[in-house]
Amino acid sequence: FCGIVVLTNIAKKYESVLDYKGLLSWLGKHSLEIYLIHFFILSAMPKYIIDCDGVILLQIILLLFLSGCCIAISLAAALIIHQNSIFSFVFLGKGKLFKQLLSKL
Repeated sequence: FCGIVVLTNIAKKYESVLDYKGLLSWLGKHSLEIYLIHFFILSAMPKYIIDCDGVILLQIILLLFLSGCCIAISLAAALIIHQNSIFSFVFLGKGKLFKQLLSKL
């Protein structure tokens, strides 16, 4: 919640300077895929790997690395899903196949 408030205030203050079609809008379009991939990968990780025997610095480094990997994997998966009409229909419920199915109904 605090992050949303801070981001909104910064964007409001600098809206004439910020390019709203930049990196934030690109990440925003793919945020659902990022959240889903993060959830499934990090929940499938064994807890003893993430625990790192209680070493906090090692946990931070490991989780930052895993988060970066999850973001890269999710953006690659999103690219594949959006480019393939069958995957787009199955996972997102949209695309050419969805329009053809609706036109037959």
